[in-house]
Amino acid sequence: MLKKNKKWILPAILIVGFGLNLAYIFKIPPFRDNDAGIQIQTFRVAQPQNTKPIQTPLINTSKSVYESYNSLMKEGNTLNSKGRFAFAINSYRKAANTMPGSIDPVMKIGTIYLTQKDPAKARETFEEVLHMGSNDFEAKLNIGRTYLMEGNIGEASKSFEQLDPKEEIVAYYEGIIAIYLGEYEKGKTLLATINTDAKLKGKAQGFLNAFAEFSKFEGGQISHLKTLIAKALISAEENTMATQLLSDVIKSKKDYRDAWILLGYAYLNNNNASDASQALEEAKKLDPAKAETLFFLGLSYFAENKIDNAIVHLEAAIQKGFEPKIQAHQKLAELYFLKKDYEKSAKAYETVLGINSGNVDYFVRPIWIYIEKLNNPKAALELAKLALKAHPNSAMAYNLLGWANIVNKDYKSAKQNLDKALALAPSMSAIYLNFGQLYEEMEYPLTAKDYYKKAFTLDKNTTSIATTAAEKYNKLEKKTYQANSFNR
Repeated sequence: MLKKNKKWILPAILIVGFGLNLAYIFKIPPFRDNDAGIQIQTFRVAQPQNTKPIQTPLINTSKSVYESYNSLMKEGNTLNSKGRFAFAINSYRKAANTMPGSIDPVMKIGTIYLTQKDPAKARETFEEVLHMGSNDFEAKLNIGRTYLMEGNIGEASKSFEQLDPKEEIVAYYEGIIAIYLGEYEKGKTLLATINTDAKLKGKAQGFLNAFAEFSKFEGGQISHLKTLIAKALISAEENTMATQLLSDVIKSKKDYRDAWILLGYAYLNNNNASDASQALEEAKKLDPAKAETLFFLGLSYFAENKIDNAIVHLEAAIQKGFEPKIQAHQKLAELYFLKKDYEKSAKAYETVLGINSGNVDYFVRPIWIYIEKLNNPKAALELAKLALKAHPNSAMAYNLLGWANIVNKDYKSAKQNLDKALALAPSMSAIYLNFGQLYEEMEYPLTAKDYYKKAFTLDKNTTSIATTAAEKYNKLEKKTYQANSFNR
């Protein structure tokens, strides 16, 4: 018999899958210096007559094809690393057009679509690679992965069967498909052959551990085994397969609380918030006090833009002792921000810092709120001082303190701290933006424009810093133009 109140599923899945998957899907902080709460917009420059506003630089047509290709690939890689996927795809596509026949940029585009959970576009892109005459193993493998992402097990199997079975990655996918289909011995045999690739071996071991766990329960029910396998599928980021398997489990055992929770979690990972909230509401009916259920419900309602419902459930999850509690407070801070309840948002961020101040980027958002939304420069300054105390060798900490000095009208200290930040990180665009603000406050518009231009050049098309720098530059340029027109 399956024992009640088992604690084997949820703690494990929280540890294995929680940080990676939910951080990506719901954009859980750390809060980066490239996003202080303002979304970057398409950059358009105001253009008064007789002025020369900043222009986004074009590719130098005098470059060789090879140089242009490398420049575009480098640009795409930078944008990709910053999560600016649409811009990255655009750069990679330009690179592909610059050097026709090169599969690298097309493979990069396909990988982005996989990451973004768009299997149809990913498959189309990898098929483009094959149509270019390439016999690329990775492209063929990824086509199989797109079918798995869609839950099309038959087509996935056909794709993997065309590849060399001696390759460990092929054995892995054939193994998990066999286990999904109930061919347990075949699947275990295939997964046991994986020894070279440590990451792949770890994923395979997750499935083998599911069988080892199940063997501890004499006379265990098949629904128990399938739920353990689903947990391993979620950990391996095969969420569609997990939802299909868990749906079968629930058909035969509608009161299986942990199966409902895992089903909701898998739907969250697949960006299917509506189905996630429905599954988690079923879990909540079975156990209203389960902290994990309440937390995931909060996230699912957040994804559906049901802000008040999300707040209620996240606060309830904290009260019920949800761990890691820092995640719940982070999401509450974002929710309060969306409600424009900036006081509660700032306090929630400070709660996060009280739990973990080990990442200096955690200080960015609350300082930004105190400066831009609450007009509380003193609170911003105190928080910036704490940031420097916790991170005495951090360029960002000095930058934040310099920023807080500016809004507190302490220009001498602002320059000293920004100078220290610049010495530590000469290419950090945020520092140049704050230098621009410093000199604008001190009424040195020409110097301010130089710093704004530098901030934009370092950061163009990648973050809100570029947008803010361009807006401030153009505002000063417009003032200069109007002043010159008035004096004529």
